[in-house]
Amino acid sequence: MSGYWTNKEIHSGNFRCVCADPLNTSAVLISRVANVHLKDWSLTPHPTDGSFLASDGTRLYCSAVGDGIMPNAEILRLLTAVGYGGPLTVELHGPSDPRTCLKASREFIVRQLPKY
Repeated sequence: MSGYWTNKEIHSGNFRCVCADPLNTSAVLISRVANVHLKDWSLTPHPTDGSFLASDGTRLYCSAVGDGIMPNAEILRLLTAVGYGGPLTVELHGPSDPRTCLKASREFIVRQLPKY
């Protein structure tokens, strides 16, 4: 089992789903992060739903990364500060126009990480 729990994934959206503070949880994992998976949530319903009920009862709606309530800019700044250059993925489900949502997510990430 050598190395079983040595590398971690920052999964910003899921931290909120279980009511863990996304920024503080990311800071704890940052020294051993092997993958970053970004998701964003809105509190505003949209017609295609794509929602999730968080463990505190809050209904969360998928949105473009950078358009919702997640501290993704702060998480990306934290990654920049430690020199992270590994994989970065985006998860979208439920937006009415996934191409527009993906484009907005990419533009947000590029603004935060211009040298990535």
